Amino acid sequence: MRKMRKTRKHRGGNIKPWALVQYDNRPIPDHYQKLIDVNKEYCKKYGYEYILKTEPIDLPPWWIKVQICRDLLNSDKYKGIMWLDTDVGIYDCSRSLDEFTKDPKMHFFISKDPFPDEMSIINAGSWIVKNTPLGKEIMNEWFKMYDKTKWIRGGEPNPPLENKLVIDPKLSFFDKAWAGINFEQGSLYYNFVRNPKYKDAINVLPNKVLSHWEPSKKDGSFTGHFFRFVKNHSKHDNKQHIEMFLKDRTQC
Repeated sequence: MRKMRKTRKHRGGNIKPWALVQYDNRPIPDHYQKLIDVNKEYCKKYGYEYILKTEPIDLPPWWIKVQICRDLLNSDKYKGIMWLDTDVGIYDCSRSLDEFTKDPKMHFFISKDPFPDEMSIINAGSWIVKNTPLGKEIMNEWFKMYDKTKWIRGGEPNPPLENKLVIDPKLSFFDKAWAGINFEQGSLYYNFVRNPKYKDAINVLPNKVLSHWEPSKKDGSFTGHFFRFVKNHSKHDNKQHIEMFLKDRTQC
């Protein structure tokens, strides 16, 4: 009952809630819907606002998250924003976002990628930003890095991408590389994580904390990230990993 009273006061009082935000305009498979349900459960426990947006947005899918979270943060309705791709679920329900982000020197939290390469060492599928002047600055400046001249309408030989924005194949390798400078992930890495102005305000955590398909309590995992594919892992089975996650996670 004590937790219930705290949650109601949080919702009805003047304290701004956190928002947990996701986006997907594709049909969501059942195993990913289970992750969405876990995230809703987590928000209900702490009185956070859960937001799942599904309307079409005319941007490359990788940049949609940046626009959505920038706008929500600038609305000043929230204490901060947690972004999760729809293949990510909360693993440790015992940790509030206030606890996770309590370091006052840090304004943005993200994990290393399980497969870091020369393009990016971080993974932008799961991250948290505080509603602070520096947090807002990072989000506003990050979205400014989207360069629409580097993207074209898809078509042959990619019929599923017809009329969707895809990276221009005529660009140099560096400019068109997956998760590179023109994708949201590489942009965050090159322009912010490596930038002396911002790097001390961005907490880059081990990949097991926010971005791994085998989260564990001993590694301090907060979320599980169940990629649709895993490099050099022919036996990767998302459904199996998600079922393990659902059994092992700290319940809400």
